[in-house]
Amino acid sequence: PILTFIPHAIPLVGMRRCHRYKKLNKSKKMKFDISKTVFIVCITLIANICSACSCLNMPRTFIKNIKSNQVIFAAEVVEHVDLPNTEHKYYAYHSLTKLVVFKWYQNRMKLDTIYYVNGEGGFCLESIRGYKPGEKLIIKSENSFFQIDAIYGQSSNEHVSSFVKKYSGKPFIGNEICDISILKYLKNRVVGNISINYQDKRWKCVKITRKFSKKWAENLQNKMINGSQKFQKMSYNRFNKLMARKCTTYNNAHHNYTP
Repeated sequence: PILTFIPHAIPLVGMRRCHRYKKLNKSKKMKFDISKTVFIVCITLIANICSACSCLNMPRTFIKNIKSNQVIFAAEVVEHVDLPNTEHKYYAYHSLTKLVVFKWYQNRMKLDTIYYVNGEGGFCLESIRGYKPGEKLIIKSENSFFQIDAIYGQSSNEHVSSFVKKYSGKPFIGNEICDISILKYLKNRVVGNISINYQDKRWKCVKITRKFSKKWAENLQNKMINGSQKFQKMSYNRFNKLMARKCTTYNNAHHNYTP
């Protein structure tokens, strides 16, 4: 009886050891999967937090980078509208700004009420969210590929559905951050880096001064950092004449433009 029992006992012992080995492997695999998931989540969060835009050879004035496909206009800020914060949120953009155009310079759109898509700086996208309703701006932009239907789709959320219905098909424009694309309109004057960038001139002075005296250069640099920035000011009529020379399709600005 003992001899007949042993051959059957050996496979049972082997099976138990195998079972324990499988359990051990399974627990190790679970720990590895959890660690891997935590690592991926951490890396994703760090990437989102630390994401930054790097601009190479960025134009330093508004008129230096005018292209024939750009939509250029003067408009008043009406309101800002936040995008619905759902699982479908498109992280590159955070809000829309409603604008009413009172002057078209290049590539007029079908409607005078248009929407600027405010993007995240980390994705190299411009935003005019910081401007208050009632402020008037001169904006250089491009037709945006922002599509509300594609982002939110058929949502069961009532708020999202009404938002999509309200803004679907609206004319959207936007721009990248690596450009001087926004000027302010104040009391019949245009203010900003139009054709001169005073900050660049000041930095050049600092560099030249540093060759002769580090102390003088540091004083100039501190004045630049702590003092208010100086911007070019130009009369509205003079600016319009300048834009007439610079915009390739200025004479067609009042014709309908199909995005």
